[in-house]
Amino acid sequence: GTCKYCNNSEECTIYSYCFAVNLINETVWQLISKIQSILLAGKKALLWK
Repeated sequence: GTCKYCNNSEECTIYSYCFAVNLINETVWQLISKIQSILLAGKKALLWK
């Protein structure tokens, strides 16, 4: 995602902070979605037994 505070400013003092936060948020979201898919697969495996 893009940072709302830095979108329209080429010289933004907190751009690096925004970039870091966005990167962390995206990484965390990807991890959560992977964990959810693993849990769903586990539930399906348990149900089929």
